[in-house]
Amino acid sequence: FVAAWDALSPRLAAAAASNPSRWTNGNGNGGGNGGDNSGGNREMLLSALKLAIPRLQQIPPAPGSGGRPIHERAVEVTLALVDLGMDAECMSAGLLREALVAGTVTLDEIEFHLGPGVMRLAHDCERLHRLPRRVGSYDDATAERLRTFCLTFHDVRAVVVELACRVDAL
Repeated sequence: FVAAWDALSPRLAAAAASNPSRWTNGNGNGGGNGGDNSGGNREMLLSALKLAIPRLQQIPPAPGSGGRPIHERAVEVTLALVDLGMDAECMSAGLLREALVAGTVTLDEIEFHLGPGVMRLAHDCERLHRLPRRVGSYDDATAERLRTFCLTFHDVRAVVVELACRVDAL
């Protein structure tokens, strides 16, 4: 947990300093009071770390990952989301994605600890993760339907989280 926060904290501070508008609560108004909400967003990320790290440590390394622990991968994905300028809800969902997909955390737990916004985003991330298994072929028509589905998805941040996870897996 401490190592994960030590990796995230400097990047979060740099991101907040370079563009404070990133640190809103997801609705673009800085937490509803017109002011800076970076403290609340840091608290959300700390809560996500507290929930995610023990659950991620229960998951064995994936085949082909070179033995890299899943919790390290989740932190790397979160760092990529910081670099992309994503908000705290998106970073929290990215941190919890692997645990949700592996079944070591539930949507109810995410909602209880982090709120309904993170829970909905994590649910969308899980649905996107499972999507390729539901597609039989990738002809032009299917590819167009997938593209339309992804672009009209409930929360496009889920697409960004999934892409960050897939890039990290390369």
